[in-house]
Amino acid sequence: MKNVRMRNLWNLFGVGMLNRWQRALAVVLVCAATTTTVPAQVVVTFKNLANFDLTDGNEPNGLVQGVDGNFYGTTDLGGANSCNCGVIFKITPGGNLSALYSFSGPDGEFPAAGLTLGSDGNFYGTTSSGGSNQGGTVFQFNPSTKAVTVLYNFPETTVDGEYPEAALVLGSDGNFYGTTSGGGKYSSGVVFKITPSGALTTLYSFCKKGYPCTSDGMEPETSLMQLLGGPFYGTTNSGGEHMSGTLFAINPTTKALVKLYDFESAPSSGLVQGSKGELYGTSGYGGAYGYGSIYEIGYLGGTPTTIYSFCQQQPCTDGENPTGQLLIGTDGNLYGTTYSGGTGDGAIYLINPTGIGFTPLHNFAGTDGLNPASGMIEATSGILYGTTTGGGTSTACSGQPCGTVFSLTSNALHRFIETVPIAGPVGPSPVIILGNGLTGATSVTFNGTAATFSVTSPTEITATVPSGATTGRVKVVTSAGKTLTSNVAFVVTP
Repeated sequence: MKNVRMRNLWNLFGVGMLNRWQRALAVVLVCAATTTTVPAQVVVTFKNLANFDLTDGNEPNGLVQGVDGNFYGTTDLGGANSCNCGVIFKITPGGNLSALYSFSGPDGEFPAAGLTLGSDGNFYGTTSSGGSNQGGTVFQFNPSTKAVTVLYNFPETTVDGEYPEAALVLGSDGNFYGTTSGGGKYSSGVVFKITPSGALTTLYSFCKKGYPCTSDGMEPETSLMQLLGGPFYGTTNSGGEHMSGTLFAINPTTKALVKLYDFESAPSSGLVQGSKGELYGTSGYGGAYGYGSIYEIGYLGGTPTTIYSFCQQQPCTDGENPTGQLLIGTDGNLYGTTYSGGTGDGAIYLINPTGIGFTPLHNFAGTDGLNPASGMIEATSGILYGTTTGGGTSTACSGQPCGTVFSLTSNALHRFIETVPIAGPVGPSPVIILGNGLTGATSVTFNGTAATFSVTSPTEITATVPSGATTGRVKVVTSAGKTLTSNVAFVVTP
């Protein structure tokens, strides 16, 4: 359990940059400060919105909100083609599910992660295999034309990765960042950058000092997270001193990577940032009872704090194997899912970031879904949406259900706006603002500085970061005089 040394951070961020970055973090924390408590009585309403039937997909991944207010995602399997290579689907907030595109193999197959919304309104994603080189692809999906454009086929060079299994992340520079679980110079996975037009750069190849990859880890399988428009954080599934994965940070400019921690139980999800700069994630196994845990770790590394170990309530009625991504709701609490356990086939829960107030919100019973694996999103309406890899009412998948989409409404959550991207410079590059009821909006401000904007639809505004803007929350005043605030601070980068 070696902690990162300060000189390694200097190498990662550059001389003088670490102090500037920490000052920027202090600004964000002031802007983001909230009081987080678990409500005395959480009232939730669960709805099974849709059931997959193989032709529209099988085993869905996570969701993302589009500019039209609908939700988009991928499925590992299913579709209209005989290869059952997976689909891209759309679902309305009311539950109208439709398959928009079926993968066929040359364009990729078996997408293992959800989509990412770009600043151009298109979606970007990966397939875990297929493509012209059979190592997976990066693609763009246009929701208007329903066309998929393959941007890159893995592997095309000897340092390329292959088999991407995680969703892409839109960086503050307008490019996308991701990982592959295999390939690279040492055949142990890579971190890569790709432009919206498809120019790919391998930033780092894992296992740099040789197997068993103790110095940096191997096989990254979860999404990256960018902090303050600067470094990216991620985890590996294996390698490290205990061969159970690592936590790392990488500078996208210098390509320098620093290992921050060696896990003893492999991480099962990507990271989310808390209001104090801390990072949260889950392990599918381990913890005090061996059935998974939620951990907190500082952005400079250190030893993680286990804030909850699953299976405290026998026989694991609080859930087990939390494989899905955590989210921080508009109430400041952590929301997540467990793949199994609960009183049935997986569960939805909330917990205060301090580790108190663990509250079960829903237990899956099969017909309403089972085995949620991808976590949830909070839509700008304040409603949670997610998927289950199995369950539902259809029996089209070899006599078995094919998975579901669900929603969860809570009295603890509220409406907000979301910016795409969440960081960027002053200038003409457009920033998308997602929300609800935006028609007739009278004002858009970036941390109090008025911005030029255009209302595109009831669910979308485009704006530019105004001169003089500083890091802080984005606010929209609606035609009804209500102020909607962004869920996170927008970071104004140099």
